[in-house]
Amino acid sequence: MHLLSSNGRCAAARAGHDGAPFGVLTQAIAHLGEEIARRVSEAKVIANISVKFGGCFTSSRVYR
Repeated sequence: MHLLSSNGRCAAARAGHDGAPFGVLTQAIAHLGEEIARRVSEAKVIANISVKFGGCFTSSRVYR
């Protein structure tokens, strides 16, 4: 995502004033990349907590 938005900014700079809408698009792509990275980090934290506490609910005994 970062590379894509960087390439977009370069292309918009080369386009001059006409590239302004393209710059807005690349900014949106950059924000999307940041949001995805944040969500991935949150998912990793949740997964780690699940693994840590998952063992608390398992037992070698089977109740019938």
